[in-house]
Amino acid sequence: MLRRTRPVVLFVDAWWWGCFLELAGLLRGAGVRTVCVVPQSRPSRFLSGWLCYGTTLSLDRARSLRRLERLVRSGRVLDVQLNELCVRSIAPGSPGRAVLDTAFPLPAGSRWQLADKLTVSSRLAAAGVFVPPFARLEGDYDDAVAALGWPLLVKRRISCGGAGIRIARDRESLAAAIDSLSEGAGVGEPQPPVFAERLLEGDVLQYNAVVGPDGVEQELCARGEKSASNPFGPSLRCVPVDDPSVRAAGRKAVGVLGCTGLVQLEFIRAPGGTPYLTDVNPRSFGNISALAEAGVDLMAGYLHWLGATGRPPVRPARMDSRLDVFLPMVYEQLASAGLLRTGRSWLRELRRRRTVYGPRYAFATALILAKGTLKGAWDGPPPPARPSRA
Repeated sequence: MLRRTRPVVLFVDAWWWGCFLELAGLLRGAGVRTVCVVPQSRPSRFLSGWLCYGTTLSLDRARSLRRLERLVRSGRVLDVQLNELCVRSIAPGSPGRAVLDTAFPLPAGSRWQLADKLTVSSRLAAAGVFVPPFARLEGDYDDAVAALGWPLLVKRRISCGGAGIRIARDRESLAAAIDSLSEGAGVGEPQPPVFAERLLEGDVLQYNAVVGPDGVEQELCARGEKSASNPFGPSLRCVPVDDPSVRAAGRKAVGVLGCTGLVQLEFIRAPGGTPYLTDVNPRSFGNISALAEAGVDLMAGYLHWLGATGRPPVRPARMDSRLDVFLPMVYEQLASAGLLRTGRSWLRELRRRRTVYGPRYAFATALILAKGTLKGAWDGPPPPARPSRA
């Protein structure tokens, strides 16, 4: 049963995201109610909810939807952590979407638009934030594509984690990328579901922050180190850096978009030195626990923003320290070195996480690793390396 007094954070997620599980474990320890909302009911999703969240509710079940509606009306929902992939399967105008609209701290239309990369790029460009040149891919787009120049990135408008991105080097590969990414578009995806962006190469830089009603409360810039086999996916390592230009661009962008709570922005520093904003994550993110090892605990800052704990102590960040991002690094090691050579190191990390986040989170993380390991064994070796942006 949903208790009537505890504050609540909703997690709209159906993919066992590690960063959400970390955050949920800390929230539960601080007395915050965690509710996982899934678009469709499946036994595996309820298992993840039982392991890591206080309650799991499904948008396709009338009873769950009524419980969610009562919870939202109670006024106890402090924040919503949204997995962008879920947006693709939640239809605009559906009963579940209508209930979630009332739960977001931002105006509902604005919050859903933050999941749409094309809309975000348009808003940022209009406000003077540097973003890679981009073009809509509908109608006769030949002139728009020619103005961008080759090579291009073709992106799903709603995607995350490096999925839904293809490189197009000519018109033939552009048409193939559009067909591939448009296939199987979900009911919640905007039309057209893809857009094109000029491929920029350079250092990957991140702006990580907790944003309150009066502005940025915590922030840290970092350089991301990507995998050669997945240069658009999560960073394998992050290196805290002091970068005034990224910090200034990050502050301006979160103000333009109206972000609150946890947010990560990813930039590419072009050869001329200008940071171009390429990705916006208005939620928890993969390297958040690694950054805590550098002395800036954004999850503690988030708990303070929710009012669940006191203000975290201010410590100087340990700059230029290379920090492994746990789950992406494990998958990379498994692909290159095998299970036996990497198992000992991640078992040590799981024991540490059991202490920090609780036993159920550690068990859930082990299941995620097992699932990823089995999938890697089934799929075979990773694809050949593509040009890296890092």
